[in-house]
Amino acid sequence: MHMPGTPVVVGVPSPLAQAVRLAGQDQLIRHLRTQPERLRTGLNILTDATVRYLDSLRASNISGVYLMVDHADYAVLCEEEYATFGLPGDSAVMANLPKSVWLKMAYLRGTSPMFKVAAQMGVNAIGWDDRGGEIDLQAAKSQWDGAIFGGLDPEKHLRGGTPSGIRDASREAQNLMGGRRFMVGCGAPSLM
Repeated sequence: MHMPGTPVVVGVPSPLAQAVRLAGQDQLIRHLRTQPERLRTGLNILTDATVRYLDSLRASNISGVYLMVDHADYAVLCEEEYATFGLPGDSAVMANLPKSVWLKMAYLRGTSPMFKVAAQMGVNAIGWDDRGGEIDLQAAKSQWDGAIFGGLDPEKHLRGGTPSGIRDASREAQNLMGGRRFMVGCGAPSLM
């Protein structure tokens, strides 16, 4: 139970990320390339279940959804593969959220996020490992029109940092972003 007026954001793995957790990365990629229709059928089932789950939270008055997207990453799939197998489910999840949801965020796991494809998901914010990936906050600012979530490192700042170190890194990131379209946060910890 949460305090009235406190925003609640629910984290949900994307349908393709759920498929990886069920089958493993190697088997998923193999099926994506050798049995695409069977994979699509399974992804449709996962998408429907995810939409139903989020719909069941309607009475909870959730404020946001944090969609964990593992495959919108050039190191894993090409744009065409993600657009065929990942984007339909991710877009469907975002399009069918309860009306109370005002934060629609995608967290793009990996080192080379596909910002261009993410723009088609229907999200208003994105996050990624801006400290360890190929694209930093400044580069993302020119590639993404929505809000950006980042600026902190989960290991350096949150696990091993101090309050003053977190404050300083947060201020540095806010200044870099000009204080606009920015939410301080961190990339996913390695255990996620």
